[in-house]
Amino acid sequence: MMPKFSVASLTNLETCHNDLIRLFMRVIEGWDCAVICGHRGEAAQNEAFAKGTSKLRWPDSLHNQLPSLAVDVVPTDITPLDWEDIEHFKRFRSFVLGVALGMGIEIETISWDYPHYQLKDQQ
Repeated sequence: MMPKFSVASLTNLETCHNDLIRLFMRVIEGWDCAVICGHRGEAAQNEAFAKGTSKLRWPDSLHNQLPSLAVDVVPTDITPLDWEDIEHFKRFRSFVLGVALGMGIEIETISWDYPHYQLKDQQ
C-alpha cells in the first residue's frame, strides 16, 4: 500500500507554497513521511526560537510567510521516530532533494535542521 499523509500533515502542508505542496505530494508516493510544520504564526515562531529549534524570531523565518516558503518534514517509515538517527534523516533528505531536482523545484536545506526544507533564493 502506498504511503499517504495524515489529516494533520495535510493541514500543515496546505499552509505552504504550491511548489512545496507539489513536491511533498510526490515525495509521499515514495517515502512515508509526516509534515510537522508549515506556516508558523508569531507565538509558534517565538516558541520555536525559545526552544532552539529555530534561530530566527518572528517574522524573520520563511515559515512566517503565508503561504509558507519553508516546511518541516520527517521520515516516518521507521517507528518510533529516532531524532538521533541522523543517517536516516540524511537518506530522506537526499531522496527529497532528488525528487525536487526531477521536478525542477529549487529547494535548499539547513545543515543542522534535518526536517527543514525551504524554497531556494527566498531570503
